[in-house]
Amino acid sequence: MKMLTTMTYRMPNFTLEQKLYLLQKIHSVVDAVQDFRKDTNTTVYRNAVWAELAQAFNEAFPNRPPSSVGSLKTLWKRLKVECRVALQRRQEQQAAGMPLTALTQVQREVMALVPNLISNIEDIDGDASCALVTNSSPTAVTGGSNGNEQEDLDQNN
Repeated sequence: MKMLTTMTYRMPNFTLEQKLYLLQKIHSVVDAVQDFRKDTNTTVYRNAVWAELAQAFNEAFPNRPPSSVGSLKTLWKRLKVECRVALQRRQEQQAAGMPLTALTQVQREVMALVPNLISNIEDIDGDASCALVTNSSPTAVTGGSNGNEQEDLDQNN
């Protein structure tokens, strides 16, 4: 017997405007979004915050198919990873004496929201640049990650 399978609809990519809107909304609740404690009260509050973010996001972009909490969380994590990679690239360029690649507007916004991801240092020429935090403390969150991305993704599906 032949089974019919339907293709799932692929969501459109997030636009620059949508990314900046999400970052603007996260700005007021970044402490809750970045709180990786696993106790019940924190988790319930963090889930409520993400639900509010998703509702506001979907209301702001009515012509776009609605985004789930999981897709917005994934976008947030991806933006942080992209920012960290860009900062690592800039560090390598600086060490090699090469011109630094400019950060995008989204990367600058992420840096403003997640100060524990990076710390500012002065270049030799006086131009402020960014470097990753290299704290070896086990409590430091150097990557903006709790190390449980797969677990978090499994819970969101």
